[in-house]
Amino acid sequence: MSISIHQWPNNNDAAFCLNFDDFSPFYLCGYDYGGDLHGKLIKQQEILLSEYDVKITHFVIPKSNFFFPLTNKTHKIVNYSTSRYALNNIKNSSWVKYVKELISADRLEIGMHGYQHFNKKFVKKHQEFLYDDHFNIKKKLLTSKHIFEEAGIPIFGFRQPGWGIDKDFNLFKVIKELGFFEYIAASSLNAGLNANKLRVNNYLPSWFEQNLNIPQNLELDINMDDMIREIEQLVKKNKIISLKGHFCNVKWIPNNFCDANYTKIKSIISYLLRYKIWYATFKEVSDYFKCISKVSIREELSDAKKLFIINLPNKIKGLTVIIGNKNSKHSLEILVSDSNRVNANYNSHSKVIFNVSSDNFIIEVN
Repeated sequence: MSISIHQWPNNNDAAFCLNFDDFSPFYLCGYDYGGDLHGKLIKQQEILLSEYDVKITHFVIPKSNFFFPLTNKTHKIVNYSTSRYALNNIKNSSWVKYVKELISADRLEIGMHGYQHFNKKFVKKHQEFLYDDHFNIKKKLLTSKHIFEEAGIPIFGFRQPGWGIDKDFNLFKVIKELGFFEYIAASSLNAGLNANKLRVNNYLPSWFEQNLNIPQNLELDINMDDMIREIEQLVKKNKIISLKGHFCNVKWIPNNFCDANYTKIKSIISYLLRYKIWYATFKEVSDYFKCISKVSIREELSDAKKLFIINLPNKIKGLTVIIGNKNSKHSLEILVSDSNRVNANYNSHSKVIFNVSSDNFIIEVN
């Protein structure tokens, strides 16, 4: 008799993770990265969160150092004060309060997106960690963590600005050493960890330098027809649908949160209603993946009866274990309702013995 653990909680077909880079208190001269609490970007976010079950994972710059071309014909840049848009600046207290309220309501998750999103050493100014040494990387990450802590915003994951990483992957060695991130979100189909070579899975969480990586595989600027075709394949294969954009209104930044892309997101979510979809944050995906990776199942014989002893450390709501063929009338399905209760759907050929004080429960098959 086969035993399987469902890829996603509650027997969902796929996970959908809407995620953005660059969310920030920054708002100046018409450039908005979510800093205008009465602006169009925030209003669009509020509509998405109120009309749909979707959650959003934002990768936030804790001390923004923004730079923009002075004209479309020059490479000159103008930099703005980094302290003015720091999360721990009292002038941004209303913005921080807004973010914390959505976190408390379980609608947002915040990840770290570098320190200042600025690299003075490199022509690609947004790739902050390129050509940086171990000491500076560690200093930036610890300083960033301190800023988030001062603002009272919890962080669980990390994405490097501009996908920029050196060939020695020193950034992720530092992250492993520090140990305070629960996951990284460091890859797209052809960038970040997957630049020049496939190093991590594009469709499911996978490990790199002992850091769990949550992939990004769709971008807002993709043609809608192509988007739907790709989503159909991801759902069919029970994969993660990880849709990324930039939370800004800056036209020359790709995958920005313009009106067309906002409408596209609404269309995608409406399309997904035909499937069983888990709308999750990156942390929730990380937690679930780590949980199922620790589940162990062994088979024993006792008094001519077959026993399946299942160990569930860190029981997580929605986890589903299936004994037998899922579509068979003789199958048994165990669903973890919460950390203290397990429900079982079974027939007369099987019974479940479960002790909530233990990580183990036994499936007895006659």
